[in-house]
Amino acid sequence: MTGVAPFALTYIAVQLSGLVDVAAGVLGLVLGLAFCVTGYAGFFVLFIAGNAPDVTLIDVAMRGVGWGLLQGALAAIVARS
Repeated sequence: MTGVAPFALTYIAVQLSGLVDVAAGVLGLVLGLAFCVTGYAGFFVLFIAGNAPDVTLIDVAMRGVGWGLLQGALAAIVARS
């Protein structure tokens, strides 16, 4: 939900887009970021929110920014190689 799914979804989207070079890289970064942040937010809502009342959704979702960019970049590189 926060690791494999964002990578796989980004890889598939970049592969199907037919974009090359910089455009594929930008698409990978944006989609990786979006999927990973969404995954972190979803995981928080489903499994953590009830046990951590002092933690906000935005705090947890922001943890996915760096990892999302990394996964998106890697997925774009693999999809275009």
